[in-house]
Amino acid sequence: GLGTRDVTNAALFSGQIDMKPEYIGSGLAKLGGTSTNDPAKNKTDLQAKLNGQGGGITVLGYTPGQDTNALVVRKETADQYNLAKWSDLTAVADKLKWGLATDCPTSPVCAGALKDSYGIDTTKINVTLLDACSSAMDDALTNKTPTPD
Repeated sequence: GLGTRDVTNAALFSGQIDMKPEYIGSGLAKLGGTSTNDPAKNKTDLQAKLNGQGGGITVLGYTPGQDTNALVVRKETADQYNLAKWSDLTAVADKLKWGLATDCPTSPVCAGALKDSYGIDTTKINVTLLDACSSAMDDALTNKTPTPD
């Protein structure tokens, strides 16, 4: 419940918090870097960006999982629109209720990537901004509603 990267970065940089979880590619992009599919390079580049913020912040080791973003959709929606991959969304983007992270509109790896890679302009579709990785987002998906109860 801390908020977007703008809030958590400010809290980290000021010493208000000592640690925060981060997706290294997304964190790098937020600080103006360019993320790649190489987590070791993303880690090195994120550390360099953080050093440029005045130092004193260390990027710890990344998990061996895949450093990617994903979208989830209810099965009946996937079946209705024949959705199997991100590019399938282009033709039906305006027919869906999107629950996106609160920082998506300014994130190059969210709204920027959707527009650049798939032609989906988040300012022209039905979007509700929700805290990422939160119970509000999960509840909205589970309850088939773009807003939490």
